[in-house]
Amino acid sequence: MTTKKMIAVVTTIVVVVALIVGGVFFYQSTSTNKKMDAFENTVNTLKDLRLQYSPGSFNALYETLVDECNTCLANKDTESISSLTDRIKELKVNIISENKQLTDYKAQLTYFQNAVSTYVITGASKTEYQRLLSEFETAIERCDVSLCNTIAKQISTFLSKQKTQSEVEVENQKNKKDSGNTQIYITPQTETKPQTIQKKEPSVIYVRPSNPDFICPDSSIRYLTDSDLRGLTKTELKYARNEIFARHGRKFGSKELQSYFNSKAWYYGYIEPNDFDDEVLSKIENANVELIQKYEKR
Repeated sequence: MTTKKMIAVVTTIVVVVALIVGGVFFYQSTSTNKKMDAFENTVNTLKDLRLQYSPGSFNALYETLVDECNTCLANKDTESISSLTDRIKELKVNIISENKQLTDYKAQLTYFQNAVSTYVITGASKTEYQRLLSEFETAIERCDVSLCNTIAKQISTFLSKQKTQSEVEVENQKNKKDSGNTQIYITPQTETKPQTIQKKEPSVIYVRPSNPDFICPDSSIRYLTDSDLRGLTKTELKYARNEIFARHGRKFGSKELQSYFNSKAWYYGYIEPNDFDDEVLSKIENANVELIQKYEKR
């Protein structure tokens, strides 16, 4: 084989090898770029998450993860992409979940704040209640979901006691009013016929509160009577019955009802209809619901 032929063969081999090596390098480079581009999109979704949700208690973890992702992108570290992607997914789920819980707790806080006017809370009880509300608000600001849950239960227990006390007071007032018709017989000292004397207790006067945002403003603390419902339309009766549930934060499947209560300043719905427990209703509230239903059927 002549020298020229040898040179030609060697040149051909070098060119082929160069093409193969170049092709492999190009493939690897393209593959790396594709991986990094896809990962960059994932990182951007994490950064955009902050525009919709607050990192809250995960803020430190969020900042650390973003820094690690930026370093990975700068160094084109494809080996770290998988673990970082998994951490991003987990963090996004945790942040969204925490924000949803905090939103529910904020709605509960507003309901609890309005309860001061719904229930009769005075004196030392009011001071204690205000302390609980302040602690609940602070826990929400600190994004402490666990503490929020604990305090919310404490406040619910407190309100349950207030409901019970209100029911007892109403029953006492009712019994006191009924006792006004008791007949007392005094034994005569002479042979005259016994006299029947009717003892009259002072009348119990109830002043009905005025609140245009309610059909029956006090249906949670007082037994309604026929005079309260007489003259109400079918629609007004429906609203009056459902505002008893709405006070407890219930949402409604009916667009009409949901729209109606959304227009009320006092309403904050945070409990889905299927999750609402009728056990939260007091004895007075259950009785009023039944009475209103009777009027709705007429």
